[in-house]
Amino acid sequence: MAPVHTAFGVTTGVVLALVAAACHHSSQRISLDNSSNGQTLSVAPGDEIDITLQTIGPGEYEAPVVSSGSVRFLGESAAGPPNPGGLRQLFRFEAVTVGRAEIRISHTSLDPPSLQTPPFVIVVDVR
Repeated sequence: MAPVHTAFGVTTGVVLALVAAACHHSSQRISLDNSSNGQTLSVAPGDEIDITLQTIGPGEYEAPVVSSGSVRFLGESAAGPPNPGGLRQLFRFEAVTVGRAEIRISHTSLDPPSLQTPPFVIVVDVR
């Protein structure tokens, strides 16, 4: 039979680990696309936001502008194999700290102004 202080210590350690796990927020990955333009999104610190944007025709999306340090831009890459309809780009972000940030991703285009693709804009509330 184990001494009382050892059994108590093991039990206390297990209880503390379970409480810590219950209180810990596991980060989520949120995936957005062109249809999410104009939305406001609520996330927690540590959550990741993936935005996949499809260009139809010429041009591409430029580097994003993030209005505050609440959200950090992690990088941009091609989203899957080449698409004959136009470029698909993946923009990755991480919610860093409580606050509010606007993410704006403008599109370059050689089309006349009346046919140009509007920028992709979302607001992220980190809570």
